[in-house]
Amino acid sequence: MNWLLIRGLGRDKRHWYKFPEQLEQQLDGGKVFCIDTPGLDGEANSAISINSLSDHMREQWLKEKANHSGDWSICAISLGGMIAIDWCSKYPNDFNKLVTINTSSKSTSPLFHRIKPRAIKTVLKSLLNKDLKSREKEILAVTTNHLEVSDQILNDYVKIAETMNLNIVILLKQLLAASQFKLPAKIETPFTVLTGMGDNFTNYKCSEGIAKKYQAEIYYHKTAGHDLPSDDPEWVIKNLIS
Repeated sequence: MNWLLIRGLGRDKRHWYKFPEQLEQQLDGGKVFCIDTPGLDGEANSAISINSLSDHMREQWLKEKANHSGDWSICAISLGGMIAIDWCSKYPNDFNKLVTINTSSKSTSPLFHRIKPRAIKTVLKSLLNKDLKSREKEILAVTTNHLEVSDQILNDYVKIAETMNLNIVILLKQLLAASQFKLPAKIETPFTVLTGMGDNFTNYKCSEGIAKKYQAEIYYHKTAGHDLPSDDPEWVIKNLIS
């Protein structure tokens, strides 16, 4: 089994950090491929709808799929989860399994469950903060609970920030796309929902609403935050490959 991974708001594939390597080590010959949302990939302007984002990303994935044998599954976090849900609703045979982490939709959750006031404050401050190390520390403080935010991690994230193809226009377009996302009528792809009950960015009840709509399996991490793969990668991997 090969896995496709998609990150969330304002983050590119490097923000998976060590998780892809950790996951690939547990696969029986399968490969892990990470893909960026349009705008962050350097090839296209970010669209303002989840539908457009998923179609663009599928084109990229199909090129990669041609180079790898075997079946595929998809795991996506936050904004990436919205893209993955939309993708699987339109192309149910692309993936054997869909896993979303701490994602949300206006169909089942109110605004301040989807993005908590503390998270809004952090996002707005990040737009104005020119001190990248300070900015990344603030973002990690609101998205992680258990990650030991060492100088090494901060320095690595600063290097990512320095070379990211991210600007305020792309970020606002992503926010607009996320804010308008409505759940499709059905998902035929086998669906598992993962959520951190300690999430300070998105209320875990958003994941509950999605799981209830699709009668999907849902697994709760009692203490992890929004960036669950950083907080407890072993727990996430166990639920991906079980």
